Amino acid sequence: MELKHESFAVSTSKSRLKVIATSASCGAFILLILVAVLAYRYHQFHKEKNDIFVDVAGEDDRKITFGQLRRFSWRELQLATDNFSESNIIGQGGCGKVYKGILSDNMKVAVKRLADYYSPGGEAAFQREVQLISVAFHKNLLKLVGFCTTSSERILVYPYMQNLSVAYRLREKTDVFGYGITLLELVTGQRAIDLSRLEEEEEVLLLDHIKKLLRENRLDDIVDGNLKTYDRKEVETIVQVALLCTNSSPEGRPKMEEVVKMLRGIGLAERWAKWEQLEDAMNQDLAVLMSQQYIWAEDSSIDQEAIQLSRAR
Repeated sequence: MELKHESFAVSTSKSRLKVIATSASCGAFILLILVAVLAYRYHQFHKEKNDIFVDVAGEDDRKITFGQLRRFSWRELQLATDNFSESNIIGQGGCGKVYKGILSDNMKVAVKRLADYYSPGGEAAFQREVQLISVAFHKNLLKLVGFCTTSSERILVYPYMQNLSVAYRLREKTDVFGYGITLLELVTGQRAIDLSRLEEEEEVLLLDHIKKLLRENRLDDIVDGNLKTYDRKEVETIVQVALLCTNSSPEGRPKMEEVVKMLRGIGLAERWAKWEQLEDAMNQDLAVLMSQQYIWAEDSSIDQEAIQLSRAR
């Protein structure tokens, strides 16, 4: 009887342990579910509170490999500019609006939101601007921090400059030359140096290529083919200003203040007339020099033939 009683006691003790273990497991499971529900409710509450800042689905993954650029998400720039608030606009033009923004690391930036992305040449213009500015390294040039692309947005991010503009940074003659080259690249959609042009002509430099087309009165051939519609007079003005900026003599290049005026048509005609005179004189001198070299080469070949004949005797 005692053995049976002891066996019953052990069995009862094991049953109690099983019940306790099962209850503890169920309790822990219920507690985990409760914590998960609370966490989900908390997340949903804050998501609804900030539902204006959302990620854009299907961001464009086109890779731009020019320079070291940071790729921003749409949400980052929404937060930085307070959802592109009108109160943060610091600039506006035909290409879009520029907003002041503060990134999560407290860096102040100028966010350029391009307009008319779907217009002819809009994507090409964005690609060129990123490619050109991302590889431009100069102490006085405005550096591109990064960019953002979505299915419907193209955005560029620059350092924020308190009470300053790009014109302020472009003061030195070297910057004026670079500005002229950039204008030519934007108008033509071509690179400043392109070896592929050797297949059709001698000019590798974009500058020489454009001068050649101008001499042949082929202004329309200068313009980027992606620009279906454009004002011919405006293109002519831009090209003339760009060529004045890329004068081979630094002393002959205009100041940025003068460039701004010439783009508005002030003082451009007089300066362009002088440039054409100097260019014609340089071309004439070059033609004379080339003809002299040709005559010298002919004389040299004749002398060489005479020497060979005399040796043969």
